[in-house]
Amino acid sequence: EIPKRDWSSDVCSSDLVYNNAKFDELNALIREAQGDSGTFDTFIDRATANLDKQIKGIPSIATNTARDVINFANFTYRSGDNFYKLTAWENEIKQLMDGKGLSRQDAEIEAAERVSNTRPTYERLPRLLKLYKISPFGKNFISWPAERVRNSYWSLKYALEDMRTPGMRKYGVKRLLGTIIAASLAEAAIEFQLRRIGKTREDMRQLKQFVPQYQKSSSLLPVSYDEKTHNLQYIDLSFSNPFDFIWHPINAYMFKSNEGVDKALMNAVWQFGSDYLGISVPVSIAIGILSNKRTNGQPITNPQASLTRQLIDYSEYFGRSIEPSTVTDLRNLYYAIKGEPDPYMGRYGRIPTVTENLSSYAGLRLQTMNLDQAMKFRASK
Repeated sequence: EIPKRDWSSDVCSSDLVYNNAKFDELNALIREAQGDSGTFDTFIDRATANLDKQIKGIPSIATNTARDVINFANFTYRSGDNFYKLTAWENEIKQLMDGKGLSRQDAEIEAAERVSNTRPTYERLPRLLKLYKISPFGKNFISWPAERVRNSYWSLKYALEDMRTPGMRKYGVKRLLGTIIAASLAEAAIEFQLRRIGKTREDMRQLKQFVPQYQKSSSLLPVSYDEKTHNLQYIDLSFSNPFDFIWHPINAYMFKSNEGVDKALMNAVWQFGSDYLGISVPVSIAIGILSNKRTNGQPITNPQASLTRQLIDYSEYFGRSIEPSTVTDLRNLYYAIKGEPDPYMGRYGRIPTVTENLSSYAGLRLQTMNLDQAMKFRASK
């Protein structure tokens, strides 16, 4: 039995905790925005302190509460990640002690290395990638897909090594099968739902002609299809599937498969690269303002409108481009409750449903597409 104090020391020296690919990239972006080495906590302190100064009459308890809420969310998120890694660490230790006959002390070192290589760990990102992501041509938050590629490589490497090592063979087979099953779950769910609603893969390929550009290579899970209203409900699994980096290029190939192998293969290669290559959010906003175009191709403002109207339109475009997704979800929920489309979306904006918007808080955004309306919109472009 290892004393609790010794275990805590081992955990701290293992460099497993408080090192998450998603959260630490957010920390890095905040530090870059501040121009110094501040932490997420100091960023919150500064923001709430400035709010106290700028908005008179707001009691300090309000900003303190806001800071406490953010800090609690921060603590909850990172604690969950730490628990996940420490559980994996203990499991790896037991396997190494059983399969290789290592002492716990030796097993802890190798287990920590395995967990760091098979779970998203920000510090394991190549320095060149960290520098690239802050360039104008680097997409924001590319650490997650980059880490998933690295993690999958090491998972397969450890699985094959263990399968060749006496005593570890059963653990190698278990790791390999677990990786294959996990990578296939999303596609298995899609196949099941297609059969349930009476659709085929070819039907979904045709339906993808009408989804937004960023979803054409996504793994879309059909939920229901109404033959009378032509409403298709679906969930984009790409946001929650850790193996999406595998399926993205495959889906891109299938989407263009009827146009020839060359075009399909080029589309697959482009899709894989587009997860990392592109332009940052600030550059994208600047291009939109200069070209007077939103990401969906619609104009931001009417060039013939008054200067005041144009300033309002550009301000709304800028605000919506940088707002957190929580703000977007709350606004969509507001229009869903009112039963009205968002005026910003133009004449083809649809009325969101309460069910769709509430589902986004569970991490699975339910979306509805009306095929008749989608065809009208496409014909108008």
